[in-house]
Amino acid sequence: KAEGIAKTHISAQDLDWIPLKPATISKKISAGYSENILVETSSYFQGITSFVDGDMAHAGVRRGVRNREGNVELGMIAAVHEFGSDDGVIPARPLWQPTFAETMHWHMLKNQPIMHLAELLRKY
Repeated sequence: KAEGIAKTHISAQDLDWIPLKPATISKKISAGYSENILVETSSYFQGITSFVDGDMAHAGVRRGVRNREGNVELGMIAAVHEFGSDDGVIPARPLWQPTFAETMHWHMLKNQPIMHLAELLRKY
């Protein structure tokens, strides 16, 4: 669910992120890249995945996965955009914090843990 929510937010550009500077948009367009926030070559978008490891479910970009050019880890791209760059040049444009909040809200509505517990109690 989190993978889908994150990708939907990137596609819809609906999280009220600080807009890109006009110079950044011009540079992206001149290079043939998308002018959308968090999208340049689509490597980050395509790198978003979900997987299960034991009893834990994960969503995001896996460690070590690099952009199409191979020069930047997608996790670094995610972190810089989530929290902003250390020098303040790139502002925070959170994707994962709202995504996980929405995922937890969905989970609580969909799975209703109290109803699940009541079913188990009736069963046993």
